[in-house]
Amino acid sequence: PTTATTSCYKYSVFENLRTSGLYCSDLSNEATCKSSYIHLINGSRHRKVHMCEWVSSKCTQSPFGEYCPDAMPPNIFFTMMDDLGWDNTGYRKRPSNVPPNQIKTPHIDALVRDGIDIQRHYSHHICTPSRASFLSGRVPTHVLDSYSHACGDEVGSVPLNMTTVADKLSYEGGYMSHFVGKWDNGARYWEMMPTQRGYDSFLGILSKATYSYSHLSTPAAGFEDSSLELVDFWENESPAYSFANSTIHQELHFRDRLMEIVHKHDTSRPLYLHYASRHPHVPLQATPAYVNMYKNVSSTARGMYMAMITMVDDIIGDVVQALKGKDMWKNTLMIFTSDNGGFVDRDHACAPEVTFSNDMLARESSNFGTTCLVETGGNNWPLRGGKYSLFEGGIRVNTFVSGGFIPYGMRGTSIPKNIMHVSDWYTTMSRLANVHEFDYKGNESIIKRSMGNVNDPNYQWARPEDKVVPPVDGLDLWPTLSTGAASPRREIFVDKNVFLKGKWKFFKHSTTVPGNANGGPLYPNETTFFDAMSKKAMTFATSITTFVKK
Repeated sequence: PTTATTSCYKYSVFENLRTSGLYCSDLSNEATCKSSYIHLINGSRHRKVHMCEWVSSKCTQSPFGEYCPDAMPPNIFFTMMDDLGWDNTGYRKRPSNVPPNQIKTPHIDALVRDGIDIQRHYSHHICTPSRASFLSGRVPTHVLDSYSHACGDEVGSVPLNMTTVADKLSYEGGYMSHFVGKWDNGARYWEMMPTQRGYDSFLGILSKATYSYSHLSTPAAGFEDSSLELVDFWENESPAYSFANSTIHQELHFRDRLMEIVHKHDTSRPLYLHYASRHPHVPLQATPAYVNMYKNVSSTARGMYMAMITMVDDIIGDVVQALKGKDMWKNTLMIFTSDNGGFVDRDHACAPEVTFSNDMLARESSNFGTTCLVETGGNNWPLRGGKYSLFEGGIRVNTFVSGGFIPYGMRGTSIPKNIMHVSDWYTTMSRLANVHEFDYKGNESIIKRSMGNVNDPNYQWARPEDKVVPPVDGLDLWPTLSTGAASPRREIFVDKNVFLKGKWKFFKHSTTVPGNANGGPLYPNETTFFDAMSKKAMTFATSITTFVKK
């Protein structure tokens, strides 16, 4: 709670989605809150926000630290790639005795040279929990109990009584927030849509994977009935009908929307632009121009995987140039990361993907070239394992920050040892937006969770008996990024079997680890997919446990 003397902080109090009433119980001046009633600028959202703001005559410090605003907060360009391997960027330097990397990412490489290479940044080992962790500021097991297991649950949503990072920036920080790309954070209920979770606009897919031209969901999307022919392409809260007859690759639609948002943005307000690329997740598809760049690669799947990465590299370059052209880059913090490591299964041939009697699906391969519906092509060398694995190759991901907001003294540097986690961006971005990461909505439990059947076993994301949601786990990384100070994070609770602290990672005895083989600098380099830890490793873990007990 604030006091009238330390009042640089803006509060947003949410009106219940299904009931009326104001909730200002923790605010020192309820009358001010009620008198500051406003509607959201985006008229399509059926939600209201009550802004509560005090301005002290001596505005030197906020109640929560040195974030009293004296200038516009930075624009934030957040990019999350999908299944990007550790060794699948051009900026990863190799020893002189190892063949050079074939991947071409000139724009990303340049951004790293002008930014900060974060070498120990961790996500989860699969898609949805990493995205939920970013949106909620919690480690995955504090978002949903089921995220302590391999794949989460069917709903896959950040609980509706948790405040998202977009809620924080839009409603409390005054940002314009836009989401472009792969959502993968729940779509069972209307309230799970991106535009209901804090974003002012959305163009993208809701599931895990779609074909790039027809936008049909693939078997990888997780539907129980793989024969369903579902088009998954959305604009705000409606199907993206205007793209129905398009013959343009989906990622290029994302590029065009990103550029449009930048060009139309009102620079009197800060911008939060979230680009969640579907690349290089399956199905592996790229436009012919990019495929031809890697036509001499012996593995078709590997060449397609690399083409998809280079395609995103060019899109990022276009967006950065648009921000520079509008004089926004000098006050922009760009954050680049991935949801998990690259998939390192053995090499596969790409078979024709005309499996359903559907004209749009047939168009994928007959009109637009090869489509690979196999999880392959990634390389996480020299890290061990890959996607689905709890070893470093599965959860330690390429991450860097760049942009004009980075202090000059930190540009061109690297952070090789400090631990950081995807949930930390929630707090870091909130603090940079001059708001506190504390989850008022979740802590006050003001949302009445009345949707669905509470007797449904899949209703676990909204248990009525929960009085308080877990607190935000994310830590503020900006002091580390701006000064080189030690990271505030010392440990990560990965899941129920794995705990990371400093340079050590603890595995519970007999933990089964998918994709645990060591890779190599040349692809293909791994032929295992699902292996238990070796007997030698198990014996070692047992001896450690015995020693600790003694």
